[in-house]
Amino acid sequence: MSLVKLNIARGVTGTLPTSNYVQGGITVADHFYLNSTQTGNQNPISNWSRMANTGQGGIGSNVTESSGTFTMPSTGVYLIKFNFNFSVSTSTERFAQFFIRGTTDGFSSSNTAICQATDGADNFSGNSDIDGGGNEMNTLYDVQNTSNNKIRFSVEFQGGSNTSLIGSTGGQGITTAMFIRLGDT
Repeated sequence: MSLVKLNIARGVTGTLPTSNYVQGGITVADHFYLNSTQTGNQNPISNWSRMANTGQGGIGSNVTESSGTFTMPSTGVYLIKFNFNFSVSTSTERFAQFFIRGTTDGFSSSNTAICQATDGADNFSGNSDIDGGGNEMNTLYDVQNTSNNKIRFSVEFQGGSNTSLIGSTGGQGITTAMFIRLGDT
């Protein structure tokens, strides 16, 4: 491999084109966990807290959350990751459907499922054991207006009302949501 040297004395004049490289890098990264177990269908899922354990952190301005509605601090394309875990307590509870929901009007009237995952209860033993499932879903979301483009998460349990979305009081991140701004819209 050869080494190319740049002679700064000769310099570069004019403006360098910006289309040849990525600008800015990641400017927002934020991470939340469900801080209590929620039983039954939830739309939206609420009771979120920001991750604050030793060594965990974020980048840039914080994503805000109010009553299960997440607002991004700036426009751009975001990677949204939703990790969920649930438990079942009877054999009638078969599966759960999870959604990432977006809006273009601040959830005043629109509520679109932009990503969906279905997970079945694994290895239900039919006795007093509590079994369940878990998975992860991801989507890209284009925030063109921070007042109107918002995110919610929801769950619909099929076959029983004793199914629970697992939360944690210690911030271990059993059910989590992550927001990473990848670049400009």
